Amino acid sequence: MKTLYVKIIVIFLITIILGVFWLANTHLFPKPPENIALFLVNLFGAETQEDVANIEMFYVFFISALIATAIVNFFPYKKILASLSKGRS
Repeated sequence: MKTLYVKIIVIFLITIILGVFWLANTHLFPKPPENIALFLVNLFGAETQEDVANIEMFYVFFISALIATAIVNFFPYKKILASLSKGRS
């Protein structure tokens, strides 16, 4: 159960770090496909640029959470930690 809490905290931290970095450097990341962007704008009923910016922030943090979840679940950190601890003894 403790590892689950640790995973959730790590996913949250990676999501925040990646999301803030993405929003500060939008030119480094791919833009969403136009049909998905239009779908999201129509789904949330955005009428102003501020509404579109809010949707963009939601999209960025959603994708960041997916990436963070993939990193935490598929990165072989247990093997790395085990090999590091073997090297110390």
